[in-house]
Formats: sequence, structure tokens, C-alpha cells
Amino acid sequence: MFEGNVALFSHGHFGRVLAARWIGLSVAQAQRFLLNTASISILCYEHDWSGEPAIALWNSPSYEPREARRVKQRAIERWENEGGEIPKLEFAQPVSN
Repeated sequence: MFEGNVALFSHGHFGRVLAARWIGLSVAQAQRFLLNTASISILCYEHDWSGEPAIALWNSPSYEPREARRVKQRAIERWENEGGEIPKLEFAQPVSN
């Protein structure tokens, strides 16, 4: 079994099934979880207790209103405080001729 936080990038249908199964629903019920392209979702445990899977954030777009950004930022900060890490992206510098 894995310990710690995991980042997963997947197809939307897989993400919907994963979320449904995470909280104990059937695969058939996953169709009710709408998931847009390039959205962010966070699965977690309620009160850090592994017996209580929960969804902290679902289908959050990259272009959201202020309150949605606050909710996403709190979820990301919680993930980082629990040992998760968001790597800094480094972009290649253009080559000058």
C-alpha cells in the first residue's frame, strides 16, 4: 500500500469512476460526477482518518471566480501541509543565435 499524497493525471471518465469508488459509490453512479477538461479535483480523507474518504475539491477550472480560487488554494495548502509537494516547472530558455 502507498503512503502519502499522490498526484494523478487521467482521462475524465477514469477520474469520475475513481471519485465514485473513493467515496463508496458504484461505478454506475460515476456518471453523475461531471468533470471538465483540465479541471482540478482533490480526493482526501475527512479529518485525516483513512476510514472516511472524502472529496475536498471537484471539477475546479483554471479560470474560476475569487471564492473558488480560495477553496482550491485551501485544499492545495492542506495537501502540502500533509506532505504533498507541487513541483516548480522549469521552462527551457530560448536559444539565441
